[in-house]
Amino acid sequence: ARRACEQSSVQLRVANGTEAPSTITIKKVEVLDDNGAVIGELMPRDASQWTSDAYQPWDQQVAANQVLQVSYALSQPNVMSGGTYTVRLVVAAGDGGERTIEKRTTLQAEASLPPGAVT
Repeated sequence: ARRACEQSSVQLRVANGTEAPSTITIKKVEVLDDNGAVIGELMPRDASQWTSDAYQPWDQQVAANQVLQVSYALSQPNVMSGGTYTVRLVVAAGDGGERTIEKRTTLQAEASLPPGAVT
């Protein structure tokens, strides 16, 4: 049986330490290979906020002195399972300009038997 693909996503902790509300916008999401070369750009969508026990739709607003756990669904990356990649996000927050965040990750393949294997 074929398995459904897992949705690619990115989770962030955002904090607004000011006395004014702010807006968070993801400007760009890139995937880099082991050599640091950009191999693709992912499109963020469906912003959501963690509220007590589930993610709920989020308007990308952060109130004054508020800390949130948020998530964005991402378009499918064109990468190989088992490879190590860096995800680079460019995030804009209110009038504070842009900030770049990078996270290195290794994609793991689900364990499975080859087609026709006898068990």
